[in-house]
Amino acid sequence: MRGRRSKEHVIIKLDMNKAYDRVEWEFLERVLLKYGFHERWVKQVMALVTGVTYRYRINGSVGQRVQPQRGIRQGDPLSPYLFILIMDVLSNMIIRSKVAGDLEGLKLSNNSPALTHLFFADDAILFGKAQEKEMQQFKKVLNLFSLASGQRINVLKSGLMGGSGVTETVKRNLANTMNIQVWNSPGVYLGMPAVWGRSKTNSLQWIKEKVLNKIQGWKSSLLNQAGRETLIKAVVQALPSYAMSILKFPKNFCSQICSKIASFWWKGSKEKGIHWKKWERLTYNKQEGGMGFKDLQIMNQALLARQAWRILHEPNAFWVQVMKGIYFPNEDFSTVRKKRQASWGWASVIHGRDLLIKQGQWAIGDGTRIDLRNHRWVASRELLTEAPIGLKRRNCSRDEECPVCGFEKENLQHIFFDCAWVRPVWFGGALHLHYRERAGENFAVWLEESIANFPKEPDLHISLVSYLGFSLWEIWKMRNNKTFRNIRTDPETCIKKINFAHQEFLSSREPQRSTTNSRRAQPTRIQVWRRPPRDFLKCNTDASFTKYNRKAAWGFIFRDEQGNTTCGSARILHASSTLMAEALTLREAVLMAINLDLKKVVFESDSLDLIQSCKGEKQKGEIGTIVEDIKKWSEQFPQWSFSWIARAGNGAAHLIAQLKSQRNLPPNWIWSPP
Repeated sequence: MRGRRSKEHVIIKLDMNKAYDRVEWEFLERVLLKYGFHERWVKQVMALVTGVTYRYRINGSVGQRVQPQRGIRQGDPLSPYLFILIMDVLSNMIIRSKVAGDLEGLKLSNNSPALTHLFFADDAILFGKAQEKEMQQFKKVLNLFSLASGQRINVLKSGLMGGSGVTETVKRNLANTMNIQVWNSPGVYLGMPAVWGRSKTNSLQWIKEKVLNKIQGWKSSLLNQAGRETLIKAVVQALPSYAMSILKFPKNFCSQICSKIASFWWKGSKEKGIHWKKWERLTYNKQEGGMGFKDLQIMNQALLARQAWRILHEPNAFWVQVMKGIYFPNEDFSTVRKKRQASWGWASVIHGRDLLIKQGQWAIGDGTRIDLRNHRWVASRELLTEAPIGLKRRNCSRDEECPVCGFEKENLQHIFFDCAWVRPVWFGGALHLHYRERAGENFAVWLEESIANFPKEPDLHISLVSYLGFSLWEIWKMRNNKTFRNIRTDPETCIKKINFAHQEFLSSREPQRSTTNSRRAQPTRIQVWRRPPRDFLKCNTDASFTKYNRKAAWGFIFRDEQGNTTCGSARILHASSTLMAEALTLREAVLMAINLDLKKVVFESDSLDLIQSCKGEKQKGEIGTIVEDIKKWSEQFPQWSFSWIARAGNGAAHLIAQLKSQRNLPPNWIWSPP
């Protein structure tokens, strides 16, 4: 109650006396029916509630069965849900009083909704103005609820606290009205101190004490190392979970707890022991040589990111509206900055939000909420290196920003690879280069290495080098036309110009080409591969997945009815399973077909689960979003089809994926596919 707006308000902390035991059965049944549950279901639930009997053991003798007349059982998994519905009645009664103007509540800011109550199980906190009228209304609502539900307030565990503007006399008068005590401190709520000091480490000291009690107790000395592992994972590291979900722990505090846990792991109850591995290594999963212990700092930020996720996806939730009114009334949560005087809780939420922004990925829906240039969507966007070339100084550019996109600083890397309009040129061209594969490389080094890695066979080498040169030249010309003549950049037109120039160059060399070498350049065909129908293309897809490091490699190849390769792709990526890698591969192949406007395509995969999911014959599971994308896009092309093929008939795509995973696939494999 230290805020400016809470000076003349009070907080009332209530505790229900024997909450579960006092529930009136008739009231519970009426509540369930009022909420719209089916009568048959309500009867079955009430049969479970009312069918309880007890027997008491007195002086060693077991008495007769006793049939209770009210109450719900402690420990029954259904009981907490039934009690929540009962307390929701009280919540609605308070809200109705507020709407009628009988209760004012507490507004934490001008833009926040008024806060009147917080409930958790049988604990309740009420917020109101320090006025007799307000207390009388609270008392009236509570008495009416108690009369109907059977609940009673435990006056010994309930208390009233006032803001700094409320005198002690007023506090006592209001507490007498409510028939409860006056408290100076609210104590503990939901297992955490309700009032924090300035020192974060001191405020969290209770967590450290709980951890030490668990690992230094007498029972821990009886555990072997396997038992200590279970205790650490299931108990010790679970203790701070709730606090971590709302507060950012200081790094030093996390290090202290991890140090205690590490000592317990290596030493047990002994005073001396050798730490054979550092703690960071123990946090690796067991497949990577660790023990799978949690890194508390990472766990802390992940739990805070979950709260940030809730703010983004539940904007109408009451608690989100309160936070918005206080901290970002006229701003978007994804871009709001932390103020210097921000509270510990709000700074913690921003810390979790930053993880979502930096590491989260957007699944494409209708695209209305996605910034294509700044958001991470579909796949991760790598950070690009800057290689300034002084275009402005050389009078080749009017300013430092790219004249085409106007967002990023212009340099060689940006002009020829990173600018948005250039990516489709490389992706849709004969070399089929993906911009992510070039990210972070020095342009000159990449150019030299690409030419050096081209096949040494004379005709093929000349063809590849010339295509690369014409690509760079046409990209540069189209960029200049946009800069100086304001002619729109068009990737499709650029690709056509590159292909025309390249074919014209090769035609001029036609008399010098070797027939024998041309024959050798033809792709090797797999005999069991089935040809597509006339005027159709067939796309074979496959993925290689390594469970150890969660890395995968995709490969797909488009071929015509003669078996000639038209395009394809191969790439290394991260995936959670083989099925996920197969689905990502098929989606990438579909995207290429859309970009190239291929209207007649037969897609084949040796993953039966994936094909059945695409056809709607099987539940999608973890690949649901990807399959939905594929089905949605394929609706635009009625002549597309998806079919399963045995591994023997998918050899080319399988070999491409295998070679890519081994990093043995040459960059020019499209010209001489496996």
